[in-house]
This record gives sequence, structure tokens and C-alpha cells, in this order.
Amino acid sequence: MKEFWKRHKKMKHWLKVVGVSMFSSLMVITIAGAAVWHYRARIVAIILSNIPISTSSIADQVIAPTVEELPVVPEGPKDLTVTEVVAKVNESVVSIEVSVPATGLAALLGEKTRISGGGSGFFVSSNGLIMTNRHVVDRANATFVAITTDGKRYPATIVDRDPVYDLAVLKVQGSGFVALPFGDSEKLDLGQSVVAIGFALGEFKNSISVGVISGLSRSITASGGGSVEFLDKVIQTDAAINPGNSGGPLLNLRGEVIGVNVAMASGSQSIGFAVPAKSANEVVASIKKTGSIVRPFVGIRYQPLNLAIKRAYSITATAGVAVIPGPDGSPAVQPGSPAANAGIVEGDVIISVNGILLDEKHDFASIVRTKAVGSTISLEVLHQGVLRTVKITLAKA
Repeated sequence: MKEFWKRHKKMKHWLKVVGVSMFSSLMVITIAGAAVWHYRARIVAIILSNIPISTSSIADQVIAPTVEELPVVPEGPKDLTVTEVVAKVNESVVSIEVSVPATGLAALLGEKTRISGGGSGFFVSSNGLIMTNRHVVDRANATFVAITTDGKRYPATIVDRDPVYDLAVLKVQGSGFVALPFGDSEKLDLGQSVVAIGFALGEFKNSISVGVISGLSRSITASGGGSVEFLDKVIQTDAAINPGNSGGPLLNLRGEVIGVNVAMASGSQSIGFAVPAKSANEVVASIKKTGSIVRPFVGIRYQPLNLAIKRAYSITATAGVAVIPGPDGSPAVQPGSPAANAGIVEGDVIISVNGILLDEKHDFASIVRTKAVGSTISLEVLHQGVLRTVKITLAKA
């Protein structure tokens, strides 16, 4: 029995020694592990510094993009505030005063002329060319004065009137005028902010109105000054365009002309229209190159097909434009014109031009304007239910 207790005590002693040793070992391992983890970055750096590895092999394994390697996107023109736009362009916008010979009592009292109306315009060259609307200056025996923002008055003469669009160009003597640049009217967005400037009501010079583009490629019938005309591909805006604003610029927020204000919808609010800058720029280019506005001429009045026209002329076609009289009673086909010489008559439907179907995206006048005077175009014409091909040589308008 004594021998048993001696062995038991001895075993207990060894168990204590083993337990303490294991606990101590675990503590050492734990502390060492914590130290290695804490200083792991420094240890790795030391190890790597003693291992010969080429720079190229590291680069092959890890390639980090640098600032120089990132693509650089160029910044486009930035929009200005309305205040900045006005400050930039205002000196280029003019008011146009229209005077006619005095008659009646005014003439008896010794007055030679009387003011009969007004409009707006803007410089398109540094040597005094001014863009405006044709209906502003389309008056017999009238004289014109362009008035700049500083109140200076410049007698103006007509260079030419556009026979297709409601545009005209005047000329004043002088140099150093600031011409407004044209923007791209082919890249406009609905809701895009615009600024209109003009001689509102023929009384308030360089009046500013602000709005957005409300519609594109509109077709309207404009009337005024005793004349009526059809305008296509015009820009619609809710910026206020009042009588007297005609001929003034419609601008984007970079101060570029995107349209020439031309009309307002009668009996409505916030519906105005502008001739696209592309057409105005073509006029300016023609004036600078030839001294006149050169437009190809066909000699028809037309309107896109609608239900009323199809019923009136018993038309079965689903696309194209109908050759019909103008709203003012002008003939559908002008006598002696290229269209008349080719046998086109009232009630005909032009289906296509040079194989291009006439629809909402392809307008007759827009296609013809791209052709040179003297060139020949091929028309598909529906005449009394029979489809035929007609060749027309374009004349100078």
C-alpha cells in the first residue's frame, strides 16, 4: 500500500511538470506568432530584399496602371449662364427700323418718311453683313436702319432676300463688328435651354427671353405683312418670340446661333419658331461666295400628305408630298418653271427624289437644297393614279 502511494505521488509530480511545460510552450508559441503577425510586412520586406528577383519579372506579375496610362477624355465647350451668354452676344444683335415715304397729313406737314415697322437682326461678318427675316425687309420703297446696343444708327441696304426661306441679308458700312458664330442645328435636343434676343414689339430693344426647345422639324404656315408661306424643318421653342423679335438670334448656352427667330403661333402662348442655323449659314456662305443667295428652283407649292388632302384629290398614296396651291391662292405649279416644263400639275404626288422616299425624315425641299443649280433630279410622281418618272433640271431661284 505504501508502495502504491509513493508511485501515485511520483506520477502526480510528473504530470504537473508536463502540464507546466506544455502551457509554457503554448504561451511561447502564441507570443511568437503574435510578434510575427505584427511585424509581418517588415519580415517579408527583409526576406525579399535577400532574394535576387529581376525588376522585369515583378513588373510582369503585377502591372499597376499609372496616371499617364489612363485615357484622357477632352473636355467639350462648357455651357454659360444666361447672363454670360447675353454679355457675350448682345453687342452683335441689332434692332432694325423700317421707314416708308410719308403720305397724307404727315407729308403735308413736311415729313419725308414715317416708321412703319421693325424687326431684329445680328451681325454675321465683321464688315457689316446682318442676318434678318425676309418679311422684315420685304417692303417696297422702304429704307432701313440698324441700331446697335450703344444706340448708334447705321443705314442699311438689302444684299439679297432668300426665295426659299424667310431670310434676308442686309449690309451696313463699317468694320470691326462682332459676328455671331453658328452652332450645329442638326444636333439639338428636346428640352435644351435656349435664349432669344430681339426688338420686342418694335419698342423694347434687345429684349431677352429664355426657354427650351419644345419641338424639332416642325412644318408651319407663316403669315404676316400680307404674305403667306410654308416653312418646314423649323425649331419650336417656348422662349417668348413677339412681333419685332423676327430676325433675331435663337442661341444655345455657348452663345452660338442655332436658329433665326421667324414666327409665333397666333392666339397661343409660349409657341415660337426659328429657321435652323444650317439654312441661315448656307445663306451667309452663298452671299460671301457669290454676292447673292443662290438656291435651286423647282417651281412648285406642296404639302405633306394628310387625310384632308388625300380626300380632296382622291389620292391613294401613303407617302410623299402633294402639289397643291399655296394658302394665299398662289398656283401649285409656277408657269414657266422647271416643274411646269416637266409636265407636273396640281394634284400630282411626288413620292421620291433620286430614289429617296419622302417621309417625316426626308423632306422635298431639304433634299433639293443639297443640289446645285443646273443639276438634274429624278422624281417618282403619281399622276392620276399612274406612277411615272420625271426628270427635272434645277434652275436658279
